Amino acid sequence: MDASLRVYLLDIGRTPLLTADEERAAMRRIRDAGMQFRCDLLACELVLDGALERLRAVCDGREPVYQVVEWAAAIRSADRLRIRRELSRTLTLVESRMRWEARDDRIAAEPAASLRRRVAARGRARRWRREAVRLVARSPLRTECLRPWFERLREIQRRAERLVANSPASAAAGLAARPVSPHGEPADLLCRMGETPATLGRRIRTAEAARKAYEAAKRVLICGNLRLVVAIAKRYCNRGLSMLDLVQEGNFGLMRAVEKTSRSAPGRFSHYAAWWIAQAMRQALADHARPIRLPRRTLQSVARMRSLARSLSQAMRRQPNPDELAETAGIPLTRLFHFIRWDRRPLRLGGPAGNGGPVSGQIDARFVESLPQESVCREASYTGLRDCIEEAMTALDERQREVLRLRFGLADGCSHSLREVGRMLSLSGERIRQLEAGSIFILRTSEASRRLAGFLDEEPGCSAAARGRREPA
Repeated sequence: MDASLRVYLLDIGRTPLLTADEERAAMRRIRDAGMQFRCDLLACELVLDGALERLRAVCDGREPVYQVVEWAAAIRSADRLRIRRELSRTLTLVESRMRWEARDDRIAAEPAASLRRRVAARGRARRWRREAVRLVARSPLRTECLRPWFERLREIQRRAERLVANSPASAAAGLAARPVSPHGEPADLLCRMGETPATLGRRIRTAEAARKAYEAAKRVLICGNLRLVVAIAKRYCNRGLSMLDLVQEGNFGLMRAVEKTSRSAPGRFSHYAAWWIAQAMRQALADHARPIRLPRRTLQSVARMRSLARSLSQAMRRQPNPDELAETAGIPLTRLFHFIRWDRRPLRLGGPAGNGGPVSGQIDARFVESLPQESVCREASYTGLRDCIEEAMTALDERQREVLRLRFGLADGCSHSLREVGRMLSLSGERIRQLEAGSIFILRTSEASRRLAGFLDEEPGCSAAARGRREPA
């Protein structure tokens, strides 16, 4: 075991596990502290306007849902219309409260109104503002969207304090009389928010205390589930990543689960976090386990084929041949051969020679000399076939050659559809089909077609039984 991993395991072993009641209490503290942090920030006019603008952008389709709304990354596309409708209703309620607040503010500012009426209007305006802030705070707006505004408020406070310290008289005059500037100067922004440097400082200190309580509650829930990450990481060992890397990726998934957990999720948090932890590990294996990265869906298909082959081997008490495996999986034989080729592990030329060989041993010419004669003959045949194809394609123009290379994967072994080739060459799919048909007709009527036909008669290095198995496919 790695020394750093041993130290890490000893460290997390000192942290006691959380019971179900302790998990619920930690989630309750996360919910309360997070709500307090959101309310303290949204009580500022600048932050509230920015949050409403983000929500309007989601409702109008100008911003994707998953960037602004919590728990939206794991939902179906059909539910996003429902989320936009709910946000539209929330925005309607918030805007109505803000209109009522503006009306009561005008009443409170009228000199002709009685003192009792102005005091009552001021109280109603504060109540409408609290309701609007509470509605936005309870919306599924991501807390991460508010953090940039928090940092901006701190910057405004620092600049305003420097302004007051350098020139108190001009700063006070600016706060009282200067108009709102599009450049966002400190005095203008404070005037727009209806704040002074002192009140803004108190608001930032309150929000900072709520943020620290929020982070501390999250830290308790994360530290109490670190052993769960190690337990899940044991299932994914020996797949291309070390145990330490798996634990690190699992910790990222655990932190993501803490951010994504519902405020009223039923059951234990560990059951919910296990999915996020395993998801992070599977994604890390798909991205970093192989020197040549394969798409995650391809890796899943290869894993299903490997599991199916293992099941057939146990049921038949022998290794299934490719035809049986393709028939059971319901896929073409060529597709199965693609899966088998993708499942191969690349061999490092500077790596150890075998599992039991010395660490300094490297792959050399001895292994090349010991290759089966069948593989050497097949490779020579493929080399001759490539040369003949290149010679035959000299009868075509440059665009026809490029179409055939892309359609049949002659350049990189990856074939493309008509639409894909059309996008690459800025042509329509029908035009690509016409070019392909014309090129094949020219190749069939050329002299080089006789030399290419010789490769279909006999495939070097293949036995008659193997040819017989592939002929029906």
